[in-house]
Amino acid sequence: MPYFTAAAFRGFGDDEGSFYGVFGTLFAALDAQEQHASLAAGKESFKMAPSLGDSGAAWEPVRAFYAHWALFATLKTFAWADEYNLAEASNRKVTLDPKLPSFPNLPNPPNIPNLPNLPNLPNSCMTLGPGS
Repeated sequence: MPYFTAAAFRGFGDDEGSFYGVFGTLFAALDAQEQHASLAAGKESFKMAPSLGDSGAAWEPVRAFYAHWALFATLKTFAWADEYNLAEASNRKVTLDPKLPSFPNLPNPPNIPNLPNLPNLPNSCMTLGPGS
């Protein structure tokens, strides 16, 4: 995770190795990946994220950048990171790993009293839709 350290950039200038150069490129790349994922998911349009800007950026573009990324939710699937390919499973049963510790039998929960009867509701509350 090379971006989670101050060693990822040199200073706060506007050159390629500076904070704005490194993280501007990073966020532009993330946005390009999101655009690709959006199109792959069948979305008809994609709104590009605001740019990180540079050391002299006015407040409004900076605010727009942080507002976008603060509410960000990815469209990428990350299926490639799944440990198992569920499509290759022989069935849906769960097999416990014999290396995992077993748990002792737990006592049954205490008896739970019957719940009180619900009041009778008018039939209109039970209607599911036309013809029901």
